[in-house]
Amino acid sequence: MSNSSKGYLIGDGNFHKVPRLAEAVEAYTYAAELGTEYNLRHFYAAPPYEMDTPRAFVRNLRGDYKKHFGKPKSLIIQPSSTAPEGSIIIRCYNDRVLYGRLMYILESMSVESKQNLLGELERVIHVVEAQPVLINDFQLMIDTNGRTHHLDLNRVKRGEASRKDAKNFEGCLEGAVKYVEDSIKGTKSVS
Repeated sequence: MSNSSKGYLIGDGNFHKVPRLAEAVEAYTYAAELGTEYNLRHFYAAPPYEMDTPRAFVRNLRGDYKKHFGKPKSLIIQPSSTAPEGSIIIRCYNDRVLYGRLMYILESMSVESKQNLLGELERVIHVVEAQPVLINDFQLMIDTNGRTHHLDLNRVKRGEASRKDAKNFEGCLEGAVKYVEDSIKGTKSVS
């Protein structure tokens, strides 16, 4: 590939005998709406499409990918941008992992990037208040410039968040905001 900033997410078009194109289109449409309405970043570059599985695709699968895909009749292709180098993914299920990942990325950030991240996290809190379906399996990528990127937006298809996701999310981003604030001040955050 000559453009390393572009790539593709590839999924089984009929995973567990459930057609997937409609789900992928729904996620793409929702991501575009979030981008327009809230200026949120995501990696979807164009609408997804379905194609017959090339023989070479199945022939070249190895390890876990071979188990996962098996012999799919079709593939869902989601044109995407690639993640910025050095980015991390945060999720709201384990404070130790959340703060460990934040500590890792904050170590290499300038004060300006940290302040940017602070603003981005505060904005995400407001967006999630307006769009509570984002709590489902919440995943957010943070790049070294302090920008946030939303991941796996097909998860919102599940509708209202489960009690487990809602409980895990409670205070998660507020804790991340406090952690970043403490990093800017140069004080140690309690996690």
